[in-house]
Amino acid sequence: MFCVGDFPSFWGGFFRGCFFTDNNRSFQDITDGTSNTIAISECAIGVKGGNNDSTGPIRGGIALLLPAVQAAREAARRMACSNNMKQVCLCLHNFQDIYEMLPPGCSNRLPGGTADVAPNTPRMSTMFFILPFVEQGPRYEACLESFKYANTDNPQQLDGTPTDEERAIWRAAWHEHVPAFLCPSEANMNLFSPDRPATQPGRNNVMFCVGDFPSFWNGFFRGCFFTDRNRTFGAISDGLSNTIAISESAISEQSGSGDASAYIRGGIRRSFTAMFPTGGDQNWRYAQMSLCMQTTADRKTYIKGTGISFRNDLTGKMWGKGYIGTTMFSTILPPNSPSCFGGTSPAGGGAADRMFQTATSNHTGGVNIGLCDGSVRFAPETIDTGNLDAGAVDQGQSNYGTWGALGSIDGGESVSL
Repeated sequence: MFCVGDFPSFWGGFFRGCFFTDNNRSFQDITDGTSNTIAISECAIGVKGGNNDSTGPIRGGIALLLPAVQAAREAARRMACSNNMKQVCLCLHNFQDIYEMLPPGCSNRLPGGTADVAPNTPRMSTMFFILPFVEQGPRYEACLESFKYANTDNPQQLDGTPTDEERAIWRAAWHEHVPAFLCPSEANMNLFSPDRPATQPGRNNVMFCVGDFPSFWNGFFRGCFFTDRNRTFGAISDGLSNTIAISESAISEQSGSGDASAYIRGGIRRSFTAMFPTGGDQNWRYAQMSLCMQTTADRKTYIKGTGISFRNDLTGKMWGKGYIGTTMFSTILPPNSPSCFGGTSPAGGGAADRMFQTATSNHTGGVNIGLCDGSVRFAPETIDTGNLDAGAVDQGQSNYGTWGALGSIDGGESVSL
């Protein structure tokens, strides 16, 4: 729309703006200054709602503009998400430059150390180790301080009856979110509210890649990150530009377990032993991944039924806790597909160890992935996943197509998006 100025009549002889009937201005006529004078603006397009419906044009204009506005906002959020992931990838390179290795997927030991600094099993996530590289040095020191009195099973959780001083240290360490670990497209922004429960740890959308093997605690080590082990970029023979370092996962709308938590994005189908053969690590590789894919009919929710249960209090639950499902994912099923595990908790033994987490997001059609060279790409839901029933391998080319090949560091494939 072009500006006629501040006079209420159109056909009259007064001529206050840049444009008018049968008249031509020049920029030299604009004595108020071109930077202080409006030339154009915009107007929504209306659709008349009826003879007596004077709001029809307004409603119609809003209806026409809303999808475009939403699309523009999501494009901006996706770009911000991509920038956060680039920052995390850069942190991995800085970590490698200093320690000559990548951080572990989870561990209780500091880089180069031999003694545990946190209690119980190796549960400090990759995000914990890179805190100093995302301008979170004071938080990193607070985390170390919190180990002195934290829950012996989960240092990132505040239990018992802590003193006010201990509570303050814990909150400084674990309660707050780290912006670089989040995606602005997350649908459940209420989870990031500063008014949430004081004992709730900070959330995360960023996830680290363990490769194309379905089990977590076993000895097979196909991706960049794993338990108590450190890769180097030099070990990634498939090429840094062909290997995934990180991706993302949406956080579910619900909390806990049961039918109410049957969302694909952020949820996990648990106690699903049917797809995992018995017999330990050597047989778990033959898990029938297509059975997990069949747990949904629409790729939005899991199929419900008697004896079927779910969990969605793991994915993105706390950025400091190193678990597959919480801070790590596998490249087996395509993005925005189901996740499955054999037990009720991913930290146990036997069936509970057999699990995999799928990358998910609130972006339409796929997920962002950060490659080891620091670049960020978009992986579509339609990406090739090969033969989901062929079984995993502990060396050589992945059976899970392009997606599996991108997750493994030394399969001998040269695939790219």
